[in-house]
Amino acid sequence: MRHKSRVVWEDIPLILSIKDLCEILEIGTATAYALVNQEGFPKVQIGKSNKIYRDSLRKWLEVGTK
Repeated sequence: MRHKSRVVWEDIPLILSIKDLCEILEIGTATAYALVNQEGFPKVQIGKSNKIYRDSLRKWLEVGTK
């Protein structure tokens, strides 16, 4: 997924891990955890794992760019 000019959302898994988030946004792990821990970020915590729904991430990104 790295170095694509456009993300094809349909090719991305429905539920994302931190690793997936790093690849999609082209950011490091520390930055991804800081982002996920921000208030208002659309994460789901399952035990100690943070998961992100693909469609929620897309909406969050769209709102943030307006």
